[in-house]
Amino acid sequence: MSKYNFYIIGSGLQGASAASILSKLDFSDKIILGDINFDSAVKVSRKIGSDKVIPLKVDASNIDSLCEVDEDVDVVLNFTNPRFNINIMKTALKLSAHYLDTASGPDLDLNPIDYMVSRQFELDYEFKDARLKALISCGYTPGLSNVIARLIIDRLIRVDRVKFRAAYSPIIKADPFTKLFNKYSEIMSPTWSPEVSFLYRATNPVTYENGMYIRHPPFSEPEVFKFPDPIGETVTVLVDHEEPVTLPRFIKGLKYVDYKNAPDIIAYALIKIDFTRV
Repeated sequence: MSKYNFYIIGSGLQGASAASILSKLDFSDKIILGDINFDSAVKVSRKIGSDKVIPLKVDASNIDSLCEVDEDVDVVLNFTNPRFNINIMKTALKLSAHYLDTASGPDLDLNPIDYMVSRQFELDYEFKDARLKALISCGYTPGLSNVIARLIIDRLIRVDRVKFRAAYSPIIKADPFTKLFNKYSEIMSPTWSPEVSFLYRATNPVTYENGMYIRHPPFSEPEVFKFPDPIGETVTVLVDHEEPVTLPRFIKGLKYVDYKNAPDIIAYALIKIDFTRV
């Protein structure tokens, strides 16, 4: 069986989980776990307890730093903030490695997601010329959501419109008001990057409409959507997200795609008082 070296950039929850899983697989040889916080990479490596995992201090904002690895690399796994995607994709090219990330945006300049995705696709020919694969937006949503949509579409005769709706119900023992507050304030009890969660909501959301990407104001087009229990009826709004941009690139015939999830009242308040103004 062939064995491969993996270069994971980011030792947070996603990077740590990926390193742990890969360390148990027979086809993984070495797993370089890079992070600007070297103590975090070391802590994760020790917790995993495998000789395969090698912690490394790297700076995702600097391609030269990212390329300072002593081992040959077969696959680069990007679990950092999406604003570093281009740097890390270029690093994969320099290392002659395949590439994967979990999201295409947002960034600190609040560029809409159609811009962020297009920047990544500008590197498409370089990866093809190098005979390398680059997979973007391979998280839960975006990622699994796209795969589920494609599986459903392939079983139908014709699909014109795809609407993504997302919400969650925190599992807590609390009074009704506290449960409601938590339902609409994700960044107060984050299960992923609160920075990225906030920036998604601060950026102008994009919908796909008849061959064009249309940008809307944040928190626009509120809609009450009835999810299955235990989530139930939930207010949803347009949120900048990858699905309306990536799905029409690969599925022909679509006329409309949007993405909505539950509004974050804390993010909404910060945006209204110009917290995002540069």
